[in-house]
Amino acid sequence: MPGRALRQLLRASVDTTGPAPVPSVLLVASSPRGRWHWAGQAGWVRNGGARVDARTPVRLASVTKTFTAAVVLQLVEEGRLALDVPLTAYLPAGFVDSLHAGPGGPAGRQLTVRRLLRHTTGLADYILAEPSLLAGVHTPPARPWTPRRLWQSYFARGLHLRPLFWPNDSVHAYSDTNYLLLGTLIEWVCGQPLAAVYRQRIFRPLGLRSAYLEYHEPAPTRRAAAHPYWGRTDVGRLPTGFDWGGGGLAMTTRDLHTFWRALLAGRLFRQPATRLLLFDWVATPAGGYGAGLARAQPPGLPPLVGHAGFYKAFVAYFPELDLYLCGTLNQAHADHVELVRRLLPLLPAAARSGAGLPVPAAGNPRP
Repeated sequence: MPGRALRQLLRASVDTTGPAPVPSVLLVASSPRGRWHWAGQAGWVRNGGARVDARTPVRLASVTKTFTAAVVLQLVEEGRLALDVPLTAYLPAGFVDSLHAGPGGPAGRQLTVRRLLRHTTGLADYILAEPSLLAGVHTPPARPWTPRRLWQSYFARGLHLRPLFWPNDSVHAYSDTNYLLLGTLIEWVCGQPLAAVYRQRIFRPLGLRSAYLEYHEPAPTRRAAAHPYWGRTDVGRLPTGFDWGGGGLAMTTRDLHTFWRALLAGRLFRQPATRLLLFDWVATPAGGYGAGLARAQPPGLPPLVGHAGFYKAFVAYFPELDLYLCGTLNQAHADHVELVRRLLPLLPAAARSGAGLPVPAAGNPRP
């Protein structure tokens, strides 16, 4: 039976042994065209812990960037931000001027919202460029990470003097610093903490009751979030709040799926043209990157748009199938693409057999 095959696939994907354990897998999928919905989970909150279920929050890591981009595009739609205006129109000039100060001279005034969204600024990655920050994943910091501390660290380590390239609309280099800066910009323009902005603009309108910005606000539930692993290191035990606007959100896969459907259907925007800005692609080796979204066609899969995170949380939409899929494997070294490759053929048949639940159609986003 297709439903049994799906359950077997989920159970087989969980592995609590070896150098890179996968303690849990949580997935949600739906198809407006097929009018079906499916959700499944297997495994434990952490090795040796309680079992996960549909109410277990998961860490999104870089899938957070898609939420941050959605807020930025809302502000663009409202006229509070412009895509191609220098950031000095919104942030202190001295701060902006100092962000990108490589051998070619200061280029801070070449930084724009569009370039931040699409990773075409050349800003060095504040997480990956410095091993000492990654080492903090294994050793809890003496103080919680705040945006102010992150920027102090960025300048203290001289990353502003080591840009990857001059800002260029056609050159892409993924950097968490771009979304650290977008989070800073959101707070400056809105006059609120980033966590409050997410809640006001996305969580409450969509009813995402489980969602929160981890380490920057209290969790809305006492249910333990699923622990992600980096090899055998249980990262869920450590305060990794340095992700912030580029990777700090947590929520259930059910709420993540609700957001993903709503975003691509345009429900977070007033004008249809704003939704199209999500798909303002710059070419990348894998396909393209837009506003907090990527497009690609991994081997053995149809073309997709989506985003993935370090611990293999992901959102994906397959236009040819009109199929939305999101979930996580909670392991940095796991192969989420292979899981999706094995999962896709099983989903429609499982839905027809009754393993899926009918849902109302939401329209094809046609990215």
